[in-house]
Amino acid sequence: MRRSADRGKKHERRVVAWHREHGYAATRDPAKLEPDGRATGVDVRAAVNDVQLAIQVRDSKRVNVWQALADARAGALASEIPLAFCRRVTQEWPEPAEDVVIISVADWFQLLALVSGSVTGARVTGRGNGPCGDRPDFFPPQEDDA
Repeated sequence: MRRSADRGKKHERRVVAWHREHGYAATRDPAKLEPDGRATGVDVRAAVNDVQLAIQVRDSKRVNVWQALADARAGALASEIPLAFCRRVTQEWPEPAEDVVIISVADWFQLLALVSGSVTGARVTGRGNGPCGDRPDFFPPQEDDA
């Protein structure tokens, strides 16, 4: 357990470093402990211009991406877009491994709208993971869609 926790902290630090290397603000979010000792919340908070990100970090041989995204949603503030940085470990740290970012489709389009500037001054609202509707129809209906 201790080794797994240390590996997770290293990955959190690495996610923060990646953001900072690319010029974005990021910091590890100290875990909030429940009365039963479980840690809750997100692992890293980052900002890209006005876009706030709540990042859950996972580092294991078998990453449950659905749970990681659910945990990011649960810990995200109403103004943040939740996502998960997942690392599938195949050997000892630091390499080789495969890192991926998991984000819901609704949040992806909200992120694109915010980053592209098509939504000015907008904030993500609702349950902490962005609106689920009001997404532009990027693909016009096809004849066989009827």
